[in-house]
Amino acid sequence: MGQRFQARLQNSVAYGSRIVPVHQTAGTDVDHSYCQICRARPYCLPALCQKGRVYCELNSLVQRRRILHEGDILFRQHEPADFLMVLSSGVCKSYFLDSKCREHVCGFFYPGDLIGTESLYHDLYQTNAVILETGCVCYISVAEIHQALSRSADLQQQVIKMLSQQLWHEYAGAGSFSAEERVVQFLLDLSRKQKRLGYSEHQLRLFMSRSDIANYLGMRSETISRVLTRLQRDDVIRVHRESINLRDLKRLETLAAVR
Repeated sequence: MGQRFQARLQNSVAYGSRIVPVHQTAGTDVDHSYCQICRARPYCLPALCQKGRVYCELNSLVQRRRILHEGDILFRQHEPADFLMVLSSGVCKSYFLDSKCREHVCGFFYPGDLIGTESLYHDLYQTNAVILETGCVCYISVAEIHQALSRSADLQQQVIKMLSQQLWHEYAGAGSFSAEERVVQFLLDLSRKQKRLGYSEHQLRLFMSRSDIANYLGMRSETISRVLTRLQRDDVIRVHRESINLRDLKRLETLAAVR
């Protein structure tokens, strides 16, 4: 890997510092009340498994962490992939740098989403992950979850289900869609994520920049602005500085290519 690439990689994540997970001490009760009040609990990997030995075993693998702040780095591209992570609150962005030092945004993660899934099949992280909004993250040791997977068919099914859902989301956004269809689908995805977490499905707060959204959707920032302006002119949405109000969800769903 060239020196220019390595320097660009370090500079791209220099504004934060990696958060190293705190290992739980022996004898700690892993089924904390924290899990009971976590908004992501219904979608978290342990909760998806039936109560019993597998559920308790998964909880014992989870290592909880203090609050993380904007700019904190979860991991860097080409670092050892030691942990699989799940957000319990906050928002995270993942991206990678190609051999020509161009940044490619891979996705935005919300509570309940798995982060660092490449750790399940690769020794090194293939992306960078940075916190966009203050929140908490749960770490699961990759070595230990591999052992748990080898012992539990139920856990295997749930991991495959979660990975399949994320893959479908990526496939659905990779088609030959118009700029408007891509933007509308992005807004609807955020709306559904907020709704499942108990927040408003109409009032979207954007924790990511317009340029990051454009990068993720594979278009220019100016194109994003034109689409949003057109939707606002049609009274479908109302754009604010850091938020978007979805005034007509049914119309947006009609405009979307994937439902």
